[in-house]
Amino acid sequence: MTRDITDAKQAEVELQIAAAAFQAHLGIMVTDARGNILKVNDTFKRITGYSDEEMIGKNPRMFSSGHHNAAFYRRLWRSVMATGNWEGEIWNQRKNGELFPEWRPISAVYGHGGELTHYVATMSDISERKAAEQEIHQLAFYDPLTGFANRRLFIDRIGTALKELNRHQRCGALILIDIDNFNHVNDTLGHHAGDQLLQSIARRFGRMLRDTDTLARLGSDEFAVLIEGIDGSPRQTQETG
Repeated sequence: MTRDITDAKQAEVELQIAAAAFQAHLGIMVTDARGNILKVNDTFKRITGYSDEEMIGKNPRMFSSGHHNAAFYRRLWRSVMATGNWEGEIWNQRKNGELFPEWRPISAVYGHGGELTHYVATMSDISERKAAEQEIHQLAFYDPLTGFANRRLFIDRIGTALKELNRHQRCGALILIDIDNFNHVNDTLGHHAGDQLLQSIARRFGRMLRDTDTLARLGSDEFAVLIEGIDGSPRQTQETG
């Protein structure tokens, strides 16, 4: 009798812990062994935009963004089957069609007899973190005025291009451009007019180049263009440039 009471109290405590965890700030989804959704918490509903009625009994494929191919999901589920869990970044889709990145751990739950009973997945929306990472990358490698590459990214691209050109015995071109009398524009019309001129020139250069070419602003009125993958001899490349 005493043991039964102890087991009942332990079960009650475990249920209370599970209920508290379900109110966490992380999205939580529980499915059956076939992958059908049994329960989601309020955070999961808030992140995805779906209600209980729209999700219960459905397969989590309903959130698929199309961002990942079939091989990605095969690797994911092989890991779950082999180790009991998987954790990684997934792009999914909200009810309104918006794609968003999330960090999702997935765990398999087994019964006392070792049989698979449920899957439990948690969801953490990392949209803000990804946006911050993108902003940092933009500031580090791109000119804020024109939006094209800065000196740092351009030097990296040159190093990569030299390795590729040597490996495939192809030619490329490096063009340095300096705008004459640019300071006169700043002095007479103001720096705002000078910025507009630089943006206009950068856009015109960009329209003339291929997607594989790199345009960079190296300094105040200095631009550079890296053109890769030109067939022919160095002399022909020079004449083309």
